[in-house]
Amino acid sequence: MSKENMFSTGLNSIDKIIGGIEPGELMIVSGPPCAGKTALCLSAAMNAEKKTLFLTGVKREHLTGRLKMFLLRERWEKIVSGINILAGLQLNFQDPEGIGIEEENEAMPSELEKLIEEFAVREPKEETNDMDPLEMYTRQLPPWLLVVDPVDFVFKYYPRQEDGGALRRDLLQKYVKKIKLLAKKFNAAVIITAGALQNGDQAELSSEVASCAPLAEVICLLDWQDREDLTTRSLEIVKNVKGSSGMASLIMDRKAGMFREYLVQEGGK
Repeated sequence: MSKENMFSTGLNSIDKIIGGIEPGELMIVSGPPCAGKTALCLSAAMNAEKKTLFLTGVKREHLTGRLKMFLLRERWEKIVSGINILAGLQLNFQDPEGIGIEEENEAMPSELEKLIEEFAVREPKEETNDMDPLEMYTRQLPPWLLVVDPVDFVFKYYPRQEDGGALRRDLLQKYVKKIKLLAKKFNAAVIITAGALQNGDQAELSSEVASCAPLAEVICLLDWQDREDLTTRSLEIVKNVKGSSGMASLIMDRKAGMFREYLVQEGGK
């Protein structure tokens, strides 16, 4: 895969370990509330340099506000540059209010598939408005980024973590499998976020997230390094098909709700 088709998380500490994400690949980021899952997704979307569909349960204004704060708050002379960056992002936020996924053998495509196909094939509109329909649907689709943050809010009927663990596991496997198939079909790299369990002061992967390991190229566990210092986050690479492992130490800009500084410790645990 050529480097121009690789997607960065925008955080050198993580990219140095995982080597980026390719179209057709899936990265799962698991962590407790407020650990920084959305911040990591926003960093990847901001640095994708390609069109991005961001499915979220959070209001668009909240997410764009975080991006603006992050880009503009350091120095006044950066305001114009920051506005230009935001205007140039091919970033589309969607709040689907719960997406249902039908059985794999259903004749009709699911709501999720229709949403992803519409974005993959027809965006950006200024490039596809005058395109012949046959050319539009048969051309080589350019690589793009799909973010699902978090899976709990985006999918209908996804029970709470304390309810029906087996049902959650089966549903999540089904959703992730479907998204992986759509990613390959429409040439998208994918980042999904999901909740983590709390075991004392440490986060750990839930059984349903762990059950999706065969479908993911990269699985990360995001947590606070020190509960008394909420600016510091740790990210453990739980699975990486490229073979490398390690821990990334991330510093949260709490005013902007984005990651700023990063250090890396390479090697196994």
